[in-house]
Amino acid sequence: MTAIMVLLAASFAFAQGSKELQQTRVTVIKNGSLSMFSDDLGRTINVDNDGFTKVIAGTPAAQNYIYAIDPSRLFGLAEAWPENAKRLVAKAEENLPIYGIFDYMADGFDWEKLKISGADAVLIVGNIGNYKSEITALLDEKQEEIGIPLVFINDQFPFIPTTINRIALIISSYENKVDPNQLAE
Repeated sequence: MTAIMVLLAASFAFAQGSKELQQTRVTVIKNGSLSMFSDDLGRTINVDNDGFTKVIAGTPAAQNYIYAIDPSRLFGLAEAWPENAKRLVAKAEENLPIYGIFDYMADGFDWEKLKISGADAVLIVGNIGNYKSEITALLDEKQEEIGIPLVFINDQFPFIPTTINRIALIISSYENKVDPNQLAE
């Protein structure tokens, strides 16, 4: 009986979390490619015609998601791969430049290095917590300063399937593969 209660609670939390996120999302597909979307802070991000082909991971979670979904799009790391994981990482992605970890409380990004990186976007995957307005203000300011989209995706347990799908859409752009009816929210 307890297992059923936990399963029901988890299902309810997932449904509520998904519903909450969907209320603020905008996703625009033109000619089968992603052209605009809202990150999980509600900020509108425009995507060039070629999509995001050079993405810097702003957190270790982003690094892992990008590598798992499409390693060819990974342009820079948040941190060096752990020694015990290096055997699993392709040589091309093993020694990518490290730009630091975004942490609202203890900013670990090398903003100057990001500015000159040539990246299309920086993907930050983390927990918004109670700091949505502060994180939004900081990312808006820094995005204006460095000229690179800073995309924030919420990553809490109930959102993992949504997180994976959203990152896949953002970094791969699903060029000519997207059925706009599947994205209706």
